[in-house]
Amino acid sequence: MGTYLTFAWAARPATFNEGSYEGIGAEFKDAVTEPGVWYAGMYMQGEKIPREENHVRLSKDKTDAWGIPQLITSIGYEENDNKLVNDFLTQSEEMLHIAGLKKHYKT
Repeated sequence: MGTYLTFAWAARPATFNEGSYEGIGAEFKDAVTEPGVWYAGMYMQGEKIPREENHVRLSKDKTDAWGIPQLITSIGYEENDNKLVNDFLTQSEEMLHIAGLKKHYKT
């Protein structure tokens, strides 16, 4: 099937508990340590099995603002790629559940 790398993150929204992250010193520290809403997520970077059809090349006629040829990327996805993504979705959902995440959204 192949391998993939998983990234995980967690953050509080820009505002929480009817307040904001603005402030300084002890008052700010006390405010941000209060329980509140957190968001967590994961994403992946997977291995792509080399295929002759998948390639990167420089454009012969399109350039950027500095005259450098634009990069053309041609890649197709197949069954193995879908297996990697599905395995990631299954494994990451399990990890987030064990970590105590209350709502799960797959995108």
